[in-house]
Amino acid sequence: MKKTVFVLYMALSLFLPTLSASAHVPEIVNNERNFLEEPLLVENPEVSKAFYGRLSGTPHRYLIVSDEPFNLYVSLLAPYIGQEDSSELEFHIMKDGEKIVMMHGYDNWEKWYEEFGGDWYLQGPVYEAQAPSGTYIIEVHSETNSEDYTLAIGRLERFGLLDTVKVVFLVPLIKALFWGNYVNIAFYGVAVLVLGWWLWRRRLSKINR
Repeated sequence: MKKTVFVLYMALSLFLPTLSASAHVPEIVNNERNFLEEPLLVENPEVSKAFYGRLSGTPHRYLIVSDEPFNLYVSLLAPYIGQEDSSELEFHIMKDGEKIVMMHGYDNWEKWYEEFGGDWYLQGPVYEAQAPSGTYIIEVHSETNSEDYTLAIGRLERFGLLDTVKVVFLVPLIKALFWGNYVNIAFYGVAVLVLGWWLWRRRLSKINR
């Protein structure tokens, strides 16, 4: 079993850069979700995640419920495709129904190259503070509510095997949806074969016990 896991890691490492301190576990949000009535729950808010979304007429809301104090880190980015050097995106944070933080973008956006995914972003407002226990809502919005965005929550880097596999399969989709870049399908074909082989060996080992 250990050999199988090692082989899977080695195979994936041939195609993925080393996970860096700037890497977040990605998630593509469902833009048809009613975020105002049903905010997206963020579990383990201190663990780094990156939510890729597209505003389609209304703000997007993210819910954090914590029974103990925690480090709240929120960063707002926008895909940079060589056109605009700024964005109207902004976010605010509410605690127990009361607005406590308002982060404006305006002209404070900077171009930033993310080495892990190999993409350019516009880095917008960042907020970090020790937060007391409670219920928090993070709302992403703009004047037109029509932009693509990336909302990074959490600083702690915890990448397990399944997180690595998730990154492998989501990276090409994210590149296609948000940057219009279509990467080499052969790379992901190999990853699928390796993952399938690993799952088959795992299932076989359980049957033979």
